Amino acid sequence: MKISEIINEYINTNEKMDNLNTKIRELKDYNKKLSSGIINFMEKNKKNDLSYNDNRFELKKNKSQSTISQKLLKESLQSYFNDNDKANKIMKYILDNRISTEKLELKFKSK
Repeated sequence: MKISEIINEYINTNEKMDNLNTKIRELKDYNKKLSSGIINFMEKNKKNDLSYNDNRFELKKNKSQSTISQKLLKESLQSYFNDNDKANKIMKYILDNRISTEKLELKFKSK
């Protein structure tokens, strides 16, 4: 295969993926709206589960926490130690000891 053929194939494949991702995003958004309606029905009727044909729906509560940002970490350390110098030293130590990786990748921008 010539490089021009490879590049054309790459561009075509990228366009197909973009189109499919757009369709997937739209379907996910639509399913979120439908899910909201099912949840409202279940809450209104005080049901924790619902059977329909051979499908079963269950209400489940998930708890998630936000990511640990540098700002949160710094403020928490300063509050805990009540010593800005100590908090800054620990913060610097943590940030300096993060694992970093390098990776070579191709970036594509269409016109």
